Amino acid sequence: MARYMARQATAAARPRDDAFIPFLTAYDPSDLPGTSVDPLGFDRGYNFLGDQILPGLTNVARQPRYFGLLCAGVSLAPAPSGRSAVDRDAREECILRLERLWALANVLAAEGEPPLGVRGVRYAQAERNALARDGRRSTGSRFRLLGRQVQYGVLGIYGNVAAGMRLVDRASLTLSADYGEALGAAFLDETGTPYTVREAARDPDREVGIDALRSWGTRAGIAVPASEGEARLLLQALELDETRRRMARALGRWRAKNGESELARLARIRERLTAADVDLAQAIAAIVAYEACYRWALLGFERVLWLCEAAGAVELRDLAADDVLASVGSGLVGAALELESCISAATAPGFQTGLVRMQDVRAFLAAASRSGGSAGEIALAVLSRHADVQHGKFDRGRRKSPWLEVQGTCVSLTLARASEVRGEPRSPDDVRPHEYRTASADALLFAGDEVTQ
Repeated sequence: MARYMARQATAAARPRDDAFIPFLTAYDPSDLPGTSVDPLGFDRGYNFLGDQILPGLTNVARQPRYFGLLCAGVSLAPAPSGRSAVDRDAREECILRLERLWALANVLAAEGEPPLGVRGVRYAQAERNALARDGRRSTGSRFRLLGRQVQYGVLGIYGNVAAGMRLVDRASLTLSADYGEALGAAFLDETGTPYTVREAARDPDREVGIDALRSWGTRAGIAVPASEGEARLLLQALELDETRRRMARALGRWRAKNGESELARLARIRERLTAADVDLAQAIAAIVAYEACYRWALLGFERVLWLCEAAGAVELRDLAADDVLASVGSGLVGAALELESCISAATAPGFQTGLVRMQDVRAFLAAASRSGGSAGEIALAVLSRHADVQHGKFDRGRRKSPWLEVQGTCVSLTLARASEVRGEPRSPDDVRPHEYRTASADALLFAGDEVTQ
């Protein structure tokens, strides 16, 4: 237990530029159920650019221990029966049972505040409290973890990334012979997963002792560094993709500085890349330019939203006189020109052939630039774009409504709205940029550091 608490303290002392853990936000819709908020339709282009530097990763899959847990769950599943659908369902249930037991083990081992990053931690806490209240010394795996565990737990959040790292075949939920099987075995063996936990994952009617779970949590918990075998396999899987390998090594060479934003770090790395990584340098330049466009455009939208808040509507003439919207007009024009320059300079074949994923955003930016940059015209361009984006989304078969509508000489709020900005938006710095998966890559690299030091 002393070693576990020391590891908890070490983890808490690490520099945390990633203290905000994104989940179901506008900033990374990949590998998540449903659709993101994304009021101006920038997500498709954003994900395309993310694929140019760290393909296969997502922002939310940033806890390395979950990959071993996923592979361990598959490895404990029943042997194939020859019926693929039945086999997959059996593997899925085994994974879900192991995940529930592991989440509970984390909570039992932590004793105080729940460990950061455990999905469904509140459900696990509720089960721990129920066990204590009832005086039970053992538990099964039938308690609830998350509202929809398949979508929001290890399968939904880590499944696609595990497939991209050649650990798991997601269609059949089977392990790859080269990495997945070895990682599952390393997790089970190197964390000393008790026999009773393995059996409770296989059989929903089996129980495991609370003390055994607590002890396992001190070895297998999310705050405990990955074991040597786990870390080695995760690093190897990270580097399977050639582009991802080169970018990961650049991230490892130039670690984040205290207080440095992700975009600033990427720009710093770009300046140091050699000719061998020109495609990465060009992609990073496009990312920085794209985020400038995104932040200016969203500032314009959020500004109109904010101006409407007090009375529920704002006159078009007041929008035309707004100083912030005037700055958006000039700022967006300049950012759009810089983005087009970066796109023209990008020579990687994969970049140019994939540009269709940015086509609609580029068309919007071109139309906004043609408006002349006046406050009133830029506001109308942004609102028109928002309406088009919302009408392309569906909820239970119905088109979604825009958050703002032009009605005669004014712009009015609708009931369907959300905002990513707190307070009065006045600068693009008030808009949080997208995240580009570097925290997930850093987590895998850090896991390797733990076992090589």
